[in-house]
Amino acid sequence: MSDWIFISHSSKDKGLAQVICEYLSDSGLPDQDFFCSSYGTPIGVGENDLDAIYDYMDRTRVIIELISKSFFESERCLMEVGYAMARERYANRHPGSFPSIRFFPLVVPPVSYGRVNDRLHRRQAIMLDSSAQCRTFAAQLYGALDKLGADVDENRWRNHESQFSKRCVETVEEMRLQSQRKPRK
Repeated sequence: MSDWIFISHSSKDKGLAQVICEYLSDSGLPDQDFFCSSYGTPIGVGENDLDAIYDYMDRTRVIIELISKSFFESERCLMEVGYAMARERYANRHPGSFPSIRFFPLVVPPVSYGRVNDRLHRRQAIMLDSSAQCRTFAAQLYGALDKLGADVDENRWRNHESQFSKRCVETVEEMRLQSQRKPRK
């Protein structure tokens, strides 16, 4: 259950998280193979959500981070990144304790690469500012999942790539426009 992908995101970025989840699902990855708190019903009523999140993160192989302005403002998101990095460090020092982990930092404009490097971690990231970049993310995620041994149909994955990239760009643009609007008093 949720052994492949964990999607870390701010609840304010739920629309983009759902676009990614729908792409994963449409491409043939079973819903139980990825965890996203904004998709489906991953945590039951009455469960300790923090314990459930740690449990999912302990089993996951890929962490997708939707790094937006809201991500930086969310204590929970920053805690998830810190936990994942600590888990990675522990696993490197104690082989066999946890499965290997692959980070996929996705930078959502207007956040910059520099802000990610200065305030979060120094990892190669993908800026979700064009359909080409969204397709790059999709292709690299497929490659990582394939290398890790996930059973994902490449043809099905590729068939959904252009629709995903279109929806991804549209959602990022909506987020950008919404962030520019002044809040009502």
